[in-house]
Amino acid sequence: MNSEIEKKRFSIRPLFILMGCMMVLLFVFSVPARSAASISSGDLIKGPTAAVYYYGQNGKRFVFPNSKTYFTWYSNFSTVKIITADELAAIPLGGNVTYRPGFKLVKITTDPKVYAVSAYGTLRWVKTEEVAQSLHGTDWNKKIDDIPDAFFVNYAAGADIATTSDFSPTGELAAVGDINTDKKITAVPPLKTLAEKRGIRFGSMYQSYFRSDLYDKIFETEMNLMTAGIYWTDGSRPSRTEFDFSDMDARVNFGLASGMEIHGHPLVWFDEMPDWVKALPTSAVQTVMNEHIDTVVGRYKGKVKLWDVVNEAVNDETGTLRQGHKWAEAMGDDYIRKAFIRARAADPNAILRYNDYLLESDTAKYNGVKALLIKLKSQAVSVQALGWQMHVKPQSFDPDTWLTRLDEIADLGFDNYVTELDVELPENATASDYEAQKQTFKLVVETFLKARRHKTIVVWGMRDSDPYWLTKVHPTLFDENLRKKPAYFGVQEALK
Repeated sequence: MNSEIEKKRFSIRPLFILMGCMMVLLFVFSVPARSAASISSGDLIKGPTAAVYYYGQNGKRFVFPNSKTYFTWYSNFSTVKIITADELAAIPLGGNVTYRPGFKLVKITTDPKVYAVSAYGTLRWVKTEEVAQSLHGTDWNKKIDDIPDAFFVNYAAGADIATTSDFSPTGELAAVGDINTDKKITAVPPLKTLAEKRGIRFGSMYQSYFRSDLYDKIFETEMNLMTAGIYWTDGSRPSRTEFDFSDMDARVNFGLASGMEIHGHPLVWFDEMPDWVKALPTSAVQTVMNEHIDTVVGRYKGKVKLWDVVNEAVNDETGTLRQGHKWAEAMGDDYIRKAFIRARAADPNAILRYNDYLLESDTAKYNGVKALLIKLKSQAVSVQALGWQMHVKPQSFDPDTWLTRLDEIADLGFDNYVTELDVELPENATASDYEAQKQTFKLVVETFLKARRHKTIVVWGMRDSDPYWLTKVHPTLFDENLRKKPAYFGVQEALK
């Protein structure tokens, strides 16, 4: 190890960090305008500024500190993809790219020694002129680039080169074919794999009307759990005598073919009730509910593992059961018990869940839901789990309160599920907002993993443009173009 190099690396590090943060060392050049619909590992990308980045397979961007470094890897800028400033900001920085191994000789501005660059950004002192000439030809001294001291911290010190047998430029070039290899950038496992290692599944609501080849590819890659919605108003039951399962069938079949666990949502909900149900005579309402549960659950028996049987039956702020909707008008509060009993009969092996929102923050509502679960259990009704929707904002989430409530539910004998996770931001969100969103997603996942009887996590939509009621507040893990946001890496860090 060259002690001079090591001393300089440590003495220069503070300067490098300061200058790197100020972005004053980036080089300027012209790049043809190209629109990038998607990016993948190995792509060259840039935003509105001159800096060009290498997109690594770990989902981070690596900057070329100057044009000399860039041209050891590429001959022109024709493949650079231009993305917006917001899209660029959403990709975490991974570090600086170093010279391509074996391509040129280098020296440090304040150091007269000449170095060869080996794999992984390793500098190796070429001890004699004769060796340099043997390795790079008689014009070897024209193949030397100066590396500014501020970038020296990017490199490591390796063994000296005393003879030509110690180093092969062509061998180095052949051994390191791309920046992923040279930077030892390894692909981080997808979220589903990280979740599996923690003993849970990770998934999303699947919206077939937004699907594309890229959408399906990312869904298959990242998720091993699908929430498939089948709503009374989505066309699946246009009248009492008609069912249309074509869309639900397609989603379930896609999920099962991809090895996913399927959760169905919701069977009975006070909201989104079609006009034909609202027009029913009171005497027919229970029969219609039973028909619906029998037909839907029965069709997917053995395919859909879990059902949200009743959704959002408890009022905000008071914790009382909702009134004034068709189910309560016809059956009173007992519609909840009856729905669970009917679902259990339709599929004796399915997991049956009650699902609601604001339970982590609204004390009265949480107590109302807890009382409902206790009552159902006392009536020997088969309710196995509570779904915590978790529509949160960075400034409103209290992890300690939520963890206490998760454990209370577990101690009552119910499993805990996160069912509709999203984190809402201002419409004109800034970089600091996205960082706050990342930390909130991370904290939600970390807190959930600490709780007793935690099962699965579902995010409510794949990309920011998907949730129909939150399309302008950037609530998900992927942006409108299905690029990973900082929020994605927050979940990743929590699961790791």
